[in-house]
Amino acid sequence: MHIGMAWEAPREADPHSMLERLAVGVLSGGTSGRLFTEVRQKRSLCYSVGASYSASRDTGVVSLYAGTTPQRAQETLDVCGAEVTRLCKGVARDEFERATVGLKSRLIMQGESTAARTAAIGSDYFRIGRARTLDELAASVDAVTLDQLNDYLRTRDYEPCTVASVGPVELV
Repeated sequence: MHIGMAWEAPREADPHSMLERLAVGVLSGGTSGRLFTEVRQKRSLCYSVGASYSASRDTGVVSLYAGTTPQRAQETLDVCGAEVTRLCKGVARDEFERATVGLKSRLIMQGESTAARTAAIGSDYFRIGRARTLDELAASVDAVTLDQLNDYLRTRDYEPCTVASVGPVELV
């Protein structure tokens, strides 16, 4: 079974876009992310799970994917939804620090090649009307505090959420 969830998120120029990136980092920051820990490690519900944030000039979206067996599909969906809901209650300092380091590392490492930097500059011009330097991006990550992220999450609405699945079982 393939399970997808998606909900609206801030567009790139929105001041909350960096907060959203960090929130998704807590939710899906590799093997230390909440989804991997709760859905895959603790419960062994799926073989793949993760979420990502994508923002453009006019829209933003967070998408979540889980691949599992038909027998575990409903529970996988339920636990993924519970983790998204739990995110609204806030994050701990260690989760925040891991998400911050992970985001900065991805921004810097992905921006080091000429092709990646060129793509980032073009994307920035399209999405926000100007190019950002790697130092500016790193500083925008560093500027976010744990309190700011938790305040944002307490007011963040993850509804409406679109859920789609492919497989032999109907999910509710």
